[in-house]
Amino acid sequence: PYKEHFPETLFTEPAVSPPVSGKGQLDRKLVRKANKLLDAAGWILVNGVRIKDGEELTVEFMLASDTAERFISPYIDNMRKIGVKGSLAIIDASQFLERRGNHDYDVMTTRHVTSLIPDIGLRQWFNSANAPLKSRNLTGIQNPGIDALIEKALEAENREDMTVVIRALD
Repeated sequence: PYKEHFPETLFTEPAVSPPVSGKGQLDRKLVRKANKLLDAAGWILVNGVRIKDGEELTVEFMLASDTAERFISPYIDNMRKIGVKGSLAIIDASQFLERRGNHDYDVMTTRHVTSLIPDIGLRQWFNSANAPLKSRNLTGIQNPGIDALIEKALEAENREDMTVVIRALD
């Protein structure tokens, strides 16, 4: 019933799954695919850097500690191979929380710890009202369809109804 709040492709195309690379660190097939997507989006390659409307394509990975550096660094190296300038910012915890709360980041590592049974945490993580606030809604998502599905999940009277709604929310 909330179909108008979501892109049509959600209902017509298969779910997006992360690509699976080969054993090597650089998968040429995925590099070709990424280059085609960037080209199609208007990001042209100039001297090894992707540029569109005079701006370079850059991505900053914001981390509160160096624990994720070991798997982010190879990712940044691979991004350079397609012309994307990646950088790693390891910042102190207070600055991390401030930037996270203000949605002042490109990419960060985090984990969502939620209950197996839908609870008000769904509102904290995904409700539109929390998007502009310093909240757990880290993506800043605002969508009335998602808000309605959250409420349906919280109102579910049995496991079957809850499962249907949670799958729709997923």
